Amino acid sequence: MVKEKIRKYLSNLGFDYESDFSDQRYALSGFDEGSIFIYRVSNITTVYFIYLPPPDLNNNIFKTHQIIWNDNNTEVFIVISDQKTFVCSSKYKPNQKDPFACSLESFRVPLKIS
Repeated sequence: MVKEKIRKYLSNLGFDYESDFSDQRYALSGFDEGSIFIYRVSNITTVYFIYLPPPDLNNNIFKTHQIIWNDNNTEVFIVISDQKTFVCSSKYKPNQKDPFACSLESFRVPLKIS
């Protein structure tokens, strides 16, 4: 289950999932149910966490960014893959030729979350 992967990921990075995040339960148009989770982080801002497995990462980052950009409800979204994480700006216009142009930062995840 994707939600459990995201919980494990956040826990391994030192976050207290239960106290640091509150689950925002609403559908984001364009995503299959269960593929994206939306959280309010410490009552500050809404952040979208999306898990994309490596085979889908390059093909789906543009579509993901486009949906989030059109939703216009968050400043950043976090794309989690098995070995790498991308912190992306929701406000940059999606770029099909360079889908990772939205990435503000990326880093290797020190564990496998799959």
